[in-house]
Amino acid sequence: SSLYGALQGLSNAPVEFATSLVSFERVFEVIDLPVDIAEKPDAVVLEEARGEIAFEDVSFRYETGDEALLSDVRRYGSIDNVTAVLSGAPAPAREDGGEDAPRTQARTLALDGVSFRAEPGQLVALVGPSGAGKTTLTYLIPRLYDPNAGTIRLDGHDLRDLTLESLSAQIGMVTQETYLFHDTIRTNLLYARLGATAEDLVAACRVANI
Repeated sequence: SSLYGALQGLSNAPVEFATSLVSFERVFEVIDLPVDIAEKPDAVVLEEARGEIAFEDVSFRYETGDEALLSDVRRYGSIDNVTAVLSGAPAPAREDGGEDAPRTQARTLALDGVSFRAEPGQLVALVGPSGAGKTTLTYLIPRLYDPNAGTIRLDGHDLRDLTLESLSAQIGMVTQETYLFHDTIRTNLLYARLGATAEDLVAACRVANI
């Protein structure tokens, strides 16, 4: 049985090797993508945020141009390759020569004229159905995206006037998906801030209720 297991592993090696190559190609392709969010030459360093967030008539749409997309996935040994389907993309031609309606997955705007204010220390809940723009709104605060219209302010500063490093240093984000490194709890906590003291780690654990 030991010999069979070894032979089985050896027979799977070419498949695993090919899969790894595809994964590495995709990773390097992502790394080589151009940076969408540019920092101003005279950007301000935010030393310590109080935490006042203000959205002023903010609108945002996800761009669907092909220039910033990853390449189509190539499935070797398969007739059809996998292509992206975006909102407004034309449907494939039918065999009878007719045309179907354009494919669509979402409305044009993810956020349309959103305004609200969150005071320092205030607990704010975003409530709405799936696709309402709740996650998109939270992505705009650390400038993972910039709004197409309107202004987002942190302590009175337009986010676009702040350095990206100082902005990200003031923001903590906990997503629904939990990823842990195969290491100690301390090491996992230090990933967010390498220079954190033991007191900082204990405070973070208390805030996270762990």
